Amino acid sequence: MRNDAQKITVEDWLKKANVKWIVGVYNVEDFLLLPDTHWIIGSGLNVYAAGFKDQVLTQQYLHLFDADAETGRRIMPDEITIKADLDTYPGSTPPDWSTFGPHGLDLSNREGDIVKLFVINHGGRDAVEIFEINVAGSEPKLTWVGNLNVPEDGWPDAVCWLPDTGGVIVSAMSDPRDPIGQTKRQLSGKPVGWLKEWNPETNKWTKLPGTESLSSPNGITTNKDGSKIWVNESTGACVTRINRGASDPGLIRVPLPGAPDNLRWSADGKFIYACVHTLDGASFEYEQLASAKWGTPIHTPFAVFKVDPETLDTTTFMPAGKYGPLGATCSVIEYKNRVWLGSCMSDRMGVFDNIRDQYQD
Repeated sequence: MRNDAQKITVEDWLKKANVKWIVGVYNVEDFLLLPDTHWIIGSGLNVYAAGFKDQVLTQQYLHLFDADAETGRRIMPDEITIKADLDTYPGSTPPDWSTFGPHGLDLSNREGDIVKLFVINHGGRDAVEIFEINVAGSEPKLTWVGNLNVPEDGWPDAVCWLPDTGGVIVSAMSDPRDPIGQTKRQLSGKPVGWLKEWNPETNKWTKLPGTESLSSPNGITTNKDGSKIWVNESTGACVTRINRGASDPGLIRVPLPGAPDNLRWSADGKFIYACVHTLDGASFEYEQLASAKWGTPIHTPFAVFKVDPETLDTTTFMPAGKYGPLGATCSVIEYKNRVWLGSCMSDRMGVFDNIRDQYQD
């Protein structure tokens, strides 16, 4: 990590960033801007860890946000058309909407008015649910078209669409069949979890070569041709770059000060945002358990870093701390000169002016 001078504080963000809270949208752990629109699609997490403890806490929903108006709402199941594409996704059956729990998300490239949405779902099954989103109307319209059941030896977290094959890579943080043993490995930073790729030609999952040493792979993204992968190792406390499809995976790791969560590209494609939980792992797990038990938001500190995709140099974007009522931030995206933040355990989203541009080194 480049030792950048921290010329901005949490207090600066809260005082100067024209903060808006979008309240009443729950556990929007991941979210993305629909290409060439002002619409943001978001998740709604309802379980927090492998076997937590194999209990769905509540029904959750996908969310739709108007980035211009800075408003948002749930997408109700009866708004979603069901039309299975069994040729592409054999054996697919619709999810159980009463236990639906969307987690990590990714989007395909836009083709005409259609973009595909890939969603990790924990409600009733651990699977990737696939939707087509039509952005032509006054509001985007969703059609569920299929699902991919995830191998049972992994609790899926993030999903990454692959532009070269149309398949996906999924990250699994641990093996849900051994939650106690896996937690011990996570807290000691040992290898745990996996990255697996689903290929639509074979309809099979294979482990991504060279990734056996990862410790709780979490957020994941790729470049425009799918030749490189960037993944956050939550209990490895680093961001890792991997050559995909090469004879040498060429893993390069750069440490981050905490447990990194999701990765998202900047609007100009020049760097990647990495959100990091800065509370120690044991304390964060305790806060998760307390939040689940009492049904209250979590107020743990976080930081956001900008990662250069080539050099992996990192600079502080939002310094570590508590940002008012929003804790456990997992994802950040840009829209115009505003940054959007979501959380795995909160009743709100936060929208901030990008005041970091005023404090460049």
